[in-house]
Amino acid sequence: VNAIGGCCGSSPEHIAAIKAMASQYPPRPVHSVEPLMRLSGLEPLNYKPNPADMRSTFLCIGERCNVAGSIIYKKAIVAGDWDKAVSIAAHQVIAGADVLDLNMDDGLIEGVGAMTRFVNLLVTDPEISRVPFMVDSSKFAIVEAGLKC
Repeated sequence: VNAIGGCCGSSPEHIAAIKAMASQYPPRPVHSVEPLMRLSGLEPLNYKPNPADMRSTFLCIGERCNVAGSIIYKKAIVAGDWDKAVSIAAHQVIAGADVLDLNMDDGLIEGVGAMTRFVNLLVTDPEISRVPFMVDSSKFAIVEAGLKC
């Protein structure tokens, strides 16, 4: 146990009793954790750069699910061709993307709805969702929509 206590209805006597009972036991030791950048899809991504050889620890960010990075993807989203958009994401993962950049910032797209629909489609595919998603937007409402999925 890391912490115990009472609630708004707890009396000082109740808290004292909890303290007396808990003081019989030592605190749980805190284990050291290596300081890494930790991202997660269905599989963990623990990134540890190698300062002596940064090329060996290069992270590949899949940018083709970004309407600013791929005209083919943008056309698929504008047309509502979700199968094609999901296929683009799958191909990036197959090609070695460590993280997928998802962006719907375009005047022709209703960003909140598009982000919600796309992320909900991606999370149903275990091959795609094994990598982390980078929900990317200059509009907080779109980021929030992606994070809620």
